[in-house]
This record gives sequence, structure tokens and C-alpha cells, in this order.
Amino acid sequence: MTACNDSTSAPTPKTSPTDVMGTAISIVKTEISMAQTAIPTITPITPTITPSTPSFAYSGGHVSPPDDRLDYAMTTAPKIYNLFPYIKEATLYGEYAGCRETNDFQNLIVYVVTQPSETVNAAFLNYFQSEKWEFTKALPSDNGRTMTYSVFRIASKDTPAFERLKVVLFDETIAHGKDYIRVRTELTHIETKENFNYLSNPYGIEICPGAWWFWIRLNK
Repeated sequence: MTACNDSTSAPTPKTSPTDVMGTAISIVKTEISMAQTAIPTITPITPTITPSTPSFAYSGGHVSPPDDRLDYAMTTAPKIYNLFPYIKEATLYGEYAGCRETNDFQNLIVYVVTQPSETVNAAFLNYFQSEKWEFTKALPSDNGRTMTYSVFRIASKDTPAFERLKVVLFDETIAHGKDYIRVRTELTHIETKENFNYLSNPYGIEICPGAWWFWIRLNK
């Protein structure tokens, strides 16, 4: 009763595994209905996926994040992006955005792969399967030089969370005169039920009210 009367000290509601699953599946069904599933037929090629520990080249921020929220995001996101195909050899550019009151966050990573587009596409399809990403959508562009994947999963190893990963592969081979694929990945990690509404927003600091934003460049 004391806790109920003291609304200022009540903790931010968290999702239970059941809440996360039910709400996430509803969101996923809505996402899927907006685009026809079109996974390309590509013979899987096993990529060399080696986790790495990058170091900061420089960093900066806008709407400064609380240290504990930024630390959480920068501890959680690398567990995912360090497993991306070909990332070991790449120089990364990244951004983080998150909530000031919860551990919900988004992460953007951009890097370049100098491999044929078919090889890179196959490597990411293999990654999605090996890392248990579900509900895959593949959307090729009209000119055939861009492929977009949207995948989802329920993460419950530590704290129940809904994770969505969008991967865009830009084939810039013609412009560079050699195999040149620019990889852009956008991760959304949400643990708080109230913030599921922000999943439909494009990447940015609009993940929740009072959001923060932080960018980094990483050396390999």
C-alpha cells in the first residue's frame, strides 16, 4: 500500500516475458503485412565471423545520455554487431540513441565490405539463421543495387526484450570500380512495454520522451 501511494518512487514498469512476446508478435505481424516476404535464393556462404573489441577513435554527443544508460547500450549492442559478417576487418561509424529513464535504446552501425554483393547477401542470411533472428523480410530496390532486411527476435537471456534489426546493403561497386558494399545496420532494443509504440518510428532520438543521442567512430 505504501508503494502504491508513493508514485514518485515507483520503478518504471518492465515487461514480463509473456508481455514482451505477445506485444512483439503483434507488432511483427503488422510489420510483415506491410511488405511481401521475398527472401532471395542465394546459396549460403559461411562468412568469417570473428568477434572483435574495437577502440574509440573519437566520440561526441547531443542531448547527453546518463552514464549508466550509455554504458548499458554500449555493452549490449556490441554483443550483436561484433558478430556481423566481415566486421572484423572494417572501420565502424556508429550512433546510439536511448531513453533517459529506461534501458531501451537504438544503435546504428555503418561499415564497408569489399566482397561481391551475392557473397555479402549470403553471409547475412547465414548470420540471421545462426543467431536466431526471425520474421525475415527482404526488400530489393528497383535498381537492384540495394537490399534491405528486417528481422526480429525475443531476447530473454538476461532481461526480456524485443529486438529488431534492419540491415541495408548498398552495392556501390559501379561507382568505385571494384566490389564495394556499404552496410548499414539499425538495432532497436526495447525492454519497457510503454516504449513499444516507438518501434514504428524511423531511426533517431524519438525512441521515447526525453531521449538522448550519442555518436562514435571506432578503430579496428
